[in-house]
Amino acid sequence: MVCQRPLLQGMSACVICGAAVAAQPPPQGYGPQQGFAPLQAPQQQPFYPPVRPIHADNNYAVISLVCGLLGLIPFWIGFLLCICAISFGVLGLQRSAQLPLERGKVPAILGLVLGIIFILPASCGL
Repeated sequence: MVCQRPLLQGMSACVICGAAVAAQPPPQGYGPQQGFAPLQAPQQQPFYPPVRPIHADNNYAVISLVCGLLGLIPFWIGFLLCICAISFGVLGLQRSAQLPLERGKVPAILGLVLGIIFILPASCGL
């Protein structure tokens, strides 16, 4: 007697009745397919470095330098500009420590020094 039940792959006898198995063609959709290329690994995308954000500049250092240069304006305007140069110079130095390659350290130092140098003549009204 030959069993007509479908069997697991590689079985030679039915698990339920123990009868010999009739040769059955494999069901459609199994086994190697004809006309298809083998699977290939996906190609890697090229690596692009991240774009530097626009706000990564040290604006405090630039403001400090400009205020330090304009600190020679006479009377109270020059005095206020020197105070701004000193305060923005300190902020610019703190900001340059946070940025890569310490961007803006030199203008911050220049603005701080010019503010300190020009504060005395500006306060005297020269």
